[in-house]
Amino acid sequence: MLERCLELLRSGTMGVLATSDGEQPHTSLMGFIADEDGRRLWMVSSKDSQKWLNIAQRPRVSFLVDTREECRTRERSGLEALTVEGHVTLVDVSSDEGQSAKARLLKLNPYLEEFFSEPDCVLFYLKIHTLLLLTGINTPFHFEFQS
Repeated sequence: MLERCLELLRSGTMGVLATSDGEQPHTSLMGFIADEDGRRLWMVSSKDSQKWLNIAQRPRVSFLVDTREECRTRERSGLEALTVEGHVTLVDVSSDEGQSAKARLLKLNPYLEEFFSEPDCVLFYLKIHTLLLLTGINTPFHFEFQS
């Protein structure tokens, strides 16, 4: 099941990022890419967005990737929903690591160029600590990475 979780992350391009300001939850539809090992998810945003303001205060977030698009024409009992939990780290876009992540993000999500062209863009990754995969409505798989 761990390999299925990693496959969902490596093949996904869109997911839902959940942040909080401590009182109010906030969700955002995000384009993303995963590192080959599936341990980090890369995203870009604006510094003045609510999600980034929340992350700056509370870097612990969760992220949802699912198979609803694939399940539109088949039985919903096969729907998979993967929730990951972890911490966000800011990365300088001009660094080698930042440039590599930017190129990979734009290859799969070309519309994100709009963010990168803004002077207040922030590139970040979510380092995954836990995975929770639900298949159907009652088949959970939980995994916690060792630090």
